[in-house]
Amino acid sequence: MGRLCRPENTAFRALDGEAVVITLRDRQIHVMNETAALIYGVAAEGGTVDEAAAALSAAYEIAEEQARADVLELWDDLVARGILAQDLEDANGGLEAEP
Repeated sequence: MGRLCRPENTAFRALDGEAVVITLRDRQIHVMNETAALIYGVAAEGGTVDEAAAALSAAYEIAEEQARADVLELWDDLVARGILAQDLEDANGGLEAEP
């Protein structure tokens, strides 16, 4: 799988270990717990699934295989909700970045 990224049409704020993301296209507020916020933070910085799994594994002392499965499940959900995008084209709403 490729890198994760935060779509341009979202606003993000970290608060006391949790994350609040607003998807501007539908004006929805999404509150994430500490675990989801950790994964989202790696993803929003362009991290890979493996990097997010390693961070989750280290933070919660769980096997990387389990962490990877958890990351993939959350990633699918966040992409479906428009909170994360799978690549730069998705993040820009299908528009290519200007040079």
